[in-house]
Parts: sequence; C-alpha cells; structure tokens
Amino acid sequence: MKTFSTIIQSFVRKHKTLSVYLLFLFLYLAISSGHIGGDGLWIYFTAESLLFDGDFDLSNVKEDFGVTELQENYRTLQDTIIANRDAGINELYSQYGLLMILVYALFYSIGHLVSFVIPVVGHDYVTIYFVSLVNIFITALTSVYLYRFALEITGSEKRSLLLAAVFGFGTFVADFAIKSGFSEPMHGLTFFASFYHVYRFKQTGNSTHILFSGLFAAASVLTKFYSVIGIGIISLYLLRVVFDGSAKIQIQNSQIARRLSLIAFYVTPIFIGIALLIGFNYLRYGTLFDQTYSDMYSQNSLFDFRIVHVIARAFNLLISPGKGLLIFAPILFLGFSGLKEFFRTHRDEAALCALVSTAFFLFFSCFIYWHGDWSWGPRYLYIIIPFLILPISTLLAEKTYLTWQKSVKFLFVIGILIQLPSILLNNGDFIRFSQYAGFERYRHTLPQYSPVVVGYVRIASALKRNLSGESIDYPVIYLDINESRFYVADEFAEGEDKTTRVNVSLKGYDRFDIWMVNAWRVVQGRLVAKYALLLVSMLSISVPVIWYLLLRKNLE
Repeated sequence: MKTFSTIIQSFVRKHKTLSVYLLFLFLYLAISSGHIGGDGLWIYFTAESLLFDGDFDLSNVKEDFGVTELQENYRTLQDTIIANRDAGINELYSQYGLLMILVYALFYSIGHLVSFVIPVVGHDYVTIYFVSLVNIFITALTSVYLYRFALEITGSEKRSLLLAAVFGFGTFVADFAIKSGFSEPMHGLTFFASFYHVYRFKQTGNSTHILFSGLFAAASVLTKFYSVIGIGIISLYLLRVVFDGSAKIQIQNSQIARRLSLIAFYVTPIFIGIALLIGFNYLRYGTLFDQTYSDMYSQNSLFDFRIVHVIARAFNLLISPGKGLLIFAPILFLGFSGLKEFFRTHRDEAALCALVSTAFFLFFSCFIYWHGDWSWGPRYLYIIIPFLILPISTLLAEKTYLTWQKSVKFLFVIGILIQLPSILLNNGDFIRFSQYAGFERYRHTLPQYSPVVVGYVRIASALKRNLSGESIDYPVIYLDINESRFYVADEFAEGEDKTTRVNVSLKGYDRFDIWMVNAWRVVQGRLVAKYALLLVSMLSISVPVIWYLLLRKNLE
C-alpha cells in the first residue's frame, strides 16, 4: 500500500498538468447525470447512423426503447421524417456541427463495445452514458488550458488552479459539462485553445504552437461556423506577434519567407476546415451555406438590428435573472478590475480578450434567439467565459493576491450556489414546469421565475417528496386565468381583479438528476447490482477528494 501511495505521489509531482486534468475529470464524473438531452440526442442519433449505416441520414435510425429520452426524441424524429416525406424530401440531417458528430461517434463506439461486457445494463443506457461523457472530457481540458494560461501570469500553481476551478464549477460552464449535449463546450475549448497556442508561440518561439492554433481554429469552425468572427481577431493578434518581433524567436527583416510560412501554418488548417464545412453543408442542405435553425426562423428573421431591441437583449444577456451573464457567472463582477491590470501587464492579450468578448456579445445581442432557450444560463456566451476570466488572473499575481483573494473565493462560493440547482436537478424539468404552470414567457426576465429561485424550491420539494411522498406547491400569478392561454402578470398589470394567484404542484418536476440516483432506478431490485452501484458511488465521491489532497500537497 505504501509503495502504491509513493507511485501516485511521484506521478502527481511529475505530471502536474495531467493531474489537474484528472482532478476536473474525477469531479465532473462524480456529479454527472449519465445522460443527455435536447440537441445532444440529435447528434447521438447522427453518430449512431454514421457508425451503423455509414451515412449522416437520420431517416433510417433504429427505434430505441431502452432510455426515456431516446423514446421521446425518436417520436419527434419520426414526425419530422413523415413531414419531410409528405413534402417530397426523403432524407433528414442533423443541423449540428461535423466535429461533434465525429466525437460522439468515437464515444458511442466505446460504449457499444462496453455494452457487450455488461449486457445486464442494456445497450442504450451504456452508449448514452458514454456519449454523456463527451462534454466532461472537453470541459476538463478547457479548464486545464485556463490553468496553464493563468500559470503564465500568476506564477503560482495553487492560484491558477483556483481560477480554473472558478471557471469549471463557479460558472454555468458546470451545467454544460455534466448535463447537456450542447456543442458550446467544444466551441469554447477549440476557440480558447487557438488563442492560447499563439500566446505560447509568442513566449517560446516554437512554431508547432502556430500549427496547433490553426488546427484548433479549424475545429472551432467545424463546431460552429460563426467562430470566424473571433478567428479574425486571433489572426490579427498572430500577425502582430509574427511581424513585430515580439515572439522570443527572432526573425530578421529579410526572412519574409519565414514569416509567411508561420502564417501558412495557421491558415492552411482553417481553409481545410472551411472546405469540410462547405462540403458537409452541401451534403445536408444541397447548398454551400450553413442552414442551422433555418426550420425555426426564416433567413430574414434570424437577426434584429433595431437599436431598442438590441439594447434590450444586451441588458437581458448581461443581468436578467433567467439568463444574465453576471448572474450565472458572478466571478465576472471582478472582470473590469482584472482587465485594467491585464492591460497594464499584457496589453495585446488584454486587447484580444476585450475585442473577442465584445464582438460575440454584440453579435448575440442582435440574435433573436439570444437566450438559447432550454439551456442553463446564456449558452451562446459560453465562448467568451475563458476570455473574461483570464484577466482576473492578474489579480491573483503575487503583488495583488492578498488584496483580491477573499473576493475571488467569495464569488467562487456564490457561483457554486448559483449552479447547484442545475447540478442536482434536471433543467429540462424546470422548462417543462414553466410551460405547465404558464410562466414560460417570463422565466428569462422575472426574478420569481428564475431557474435559480425555482430551482431551490425544487430541491426542497425533492427532499420533502423523498421523505414524506408529497411535493411542494409553487405560487404563480396569472393574468386572465380564464383565457385559453395563461399569461403571467407582472408589476405593470392593472387591477387586482385581473390577477389570480395559483399554487402549482412541483410533483413530477422535482427529481434529482445525478448518475447515482438515475442508476439506482435502472438496477431496481437486483441486489448484486445495488451493492456494486453503492461501491462505485463511494469510489466516485472519494477519488476526487483524495486526488485533490494529493495534488494540493504537491502544488507550489
């Protein structure tokens, strides 16, 4: 046992970055749900079709009965297929990026093989569990990139780990890691990694970093095409690094070929990525252009540039109780203080962070679908979270750490408390409850219908239901309750006679959604399976705690 402990400690000392990655991985695995929903299930079906049918066409997807989410989405899929065939269209394609489909296919294939080893669990449960791990692996890697970047600035492994933990668990990033099948984690990783590798080239002069930056930029395009907005900004940063001689490798003025080769290292993968995207679009839509959400909105109504509406959406994206960036990532309250110091010490990098964040924020302020609907927090702003948190690392540098450490830790705790309902519960149940109770149109804007506020009542309801069998009622105010459609009254409603207060039961919308609880429902009366699940659950909780203690002991 002592020898094993010595080996582990030696591993942690020698491979600190990998150990940080494993820490995030273990923590996410411990609190994961073990399933996905929404967009992720469409990508799941596409990956399944790619593996078994050799194409991306969803019109011949097999019927799944093992998992509830698959049953519900399969019915939706069939309805779409029938509607398409009535319109003379024989094929159906997912709207989501090629890269996520390929990554899902990889994890699905692993799950498919594992399902033969544990047939008692059921094929669909195993494959969907492995696919649910995709965003866990991705988010843990993004956290490590932020850790490495912060380490360059703070010079402290412990403080850099703190900042990475704030990102990974103190913002709405946590929900996307463990609960959703959305593409935002992949988008955030690839885009931020592209920036990081240009910075590392500037620090080391190693041209391999330029190639990696280009590859990650291409991957970002293959995830979401609008990455080109930010890639243009990163390209300007790269040109400045290459042509002003700020990189440690010194390039003589006469070596123009050397400079151009570095640019080629970056640009070539991006062009290849765009070519693949164009080909994929042509396969799906018969056109070279991205048709994402074309079935939801007409092409002329995706964006609204009227200034009043843009300001309203920007306000909601920033501080609304249901989708506000500062609400779901409270650490960003320190952002402006950090950015000021970041400008003083890392002018070019600070300018890039400010430009990228502003560009995407304004872009989505013009987007009609700004809220991202079923997501926890403003999911379209996920991509700018690392860029907004990175400047805060300057506040954790040696000279200013004592001044800011309490503020960072306080906002970290507040951030965890904000994310807790999404970690313990299923956010989809909240959306369904808002529809059932009739306040769906106000869940983004009114505090009493915020997913955080309702979430804590749902936690209390889940606890009460498990103890007494009864759920809590949630108070909802209706306007014109006798109408066929309910409208929630707000503070501008005129006259008490138009409003009606109704207590709506949370029964059916207050279930805990952690893999241990979900797995317990699956094993049901199997005694051996229950003991095995109990053992795995104990390991799942204890491993990250022990790993953190070992890691912290060896961090400087």
